[in-house]
Amino acid sequence: MSGEESASATWHSVVDCSAVDSGEAYGAEINGQQIVIFHTEEGFFCTGNLCTHGEAMLSDGLLDGCIVECPLHFSQFDVRTGEALSSPAFIPVSSYPTRIVDEKVEILMPS
Repeated sequence: MSGEESASATWHSVVDCSAVDSGEAYGAEINGQQIVIFHTEEGFFCTGNLCTHGEAMLSDGLLDGCIVECPLHFSQFDVRTGEALSSPAFIPVSSYPTRIVDEKVEILMPS
């Protein structure tokens, strides 16, 4: 098991790589958690899908490079880390490790 894996975390297959065009987002629910897969020029990244300020879906926001803008109050987040980059959000969104297995995007989430 690598440092990213533990007995309390599991890899989940989310979506085929070909189903998410570069510059697009794909929202899903895993174990009751709303997540979003972002396909950027740097690769695939995964964060929680709810903005930490207004609880809008980030999958409905504007993705520019590795920055997603919330569609409700325009807070920005780095999709690589979940870091909140602009107000009114100050709390980061959760971020999850991703990997590609058999042309599917997988994410590592706590069990």
